[in-house]
Amino acid sequence: MIFSKSKSQEINGLNFKFSDEEIFADFEKAELKFGLMSDIHNQVDKAEEISLLFKQKNVDAIIIAGDINLSPFFRYHRKIEEFNQIFNVLNIVANSKMPVFVIPGNHESKKDYESAIRKLKNQNVIDMVKYRFVDLKTIQIVSLPGYQFENFVAPDGYFSDSLFVKQTSKYVKNKTTLLVSHGPPKIKGSFTPGMIYSGRDVGDENITRMIKQSGIKFVVSGHIHEAAGIAVDFKGKSLQQNKWTDELALNIGTLEEWENLDGNVYEKTAAIIAIKDGKAKYEIIH
Repeated sequence: MIFSKSKSQEINGLNFKFSDEEIFADFEKAELKFGLMSDIHNQVDKAEEISLLFKQKNVDAIIIAGDINLSPFFRYHRKIEEFNQIFNVLNIVANSKMPVFVIPGNHESKKDYESAIRKLKNQNVIDMVKYRFVDLKTIQIVSLPGYQFENFVAPDGYFSDSLFVKQTSKYVKNKTTLLVSHGPPKIKGSFTPGMIYSGRDVGDENITRMIKQSGIKFVVSGHIHEAAGIAVDFKGKSLQQNKWTDELALNIGTLEEWENLDGNVYEKTAAIIAIKDGKAKYEIIH
């Protein structure tokens, strides 16, 4: 990777190099841990609480997989403007001082998301709409911003059509790749990251196809609140927490209070993923 025209920036003691759509940071660690949040939906206090917990657990970076705000297009009881919701959440998470990698989901409008990113003075927030590929030496992160079903995308939002999904494979340069997507892949199984209350998996087949063709081993997503915390391999086999695996598809969950497919109501759900030597393990946080 050539960075002759790149810019450099220090984040939490590490030097990050930015070039076009790519980022490089030389993490001298065999095992990397990421704190995961998705579907925050303007839960600022919970986002702060989880960020502090991530810091206590010594994660190396935080990843936000979309739906930072609560769009009035889908819900009609917002109290503040969408721009303020996005800005306030990202600003409070950025106070962790760790690298914060973020993508929009289906709730963010382009105008409000881009404006919030520009206004943030916390330079540790990295917009993975702009930077689709992050090389952390031992692993790579590839982003899939937006959502794949247009009728569930807010006006002026981020629609990720089949061609956009397919072209995401060009960023995959190593099999130890973590894909960050708002929408889950479609996987057959008893309980899957894309499963809704009816038992139907509403994940995207294009994501599944792209993952298999490009050799991606790990994918984290959100969007389907009731499937929070569900983790499977790409054959649909359930995976236990804190056990190393060669493949992982994980639904990060939501910071809203929600009734899960397991029948429990959780005040919030987030996660941590660790990756080492081509394997991953996860931990769910409620």
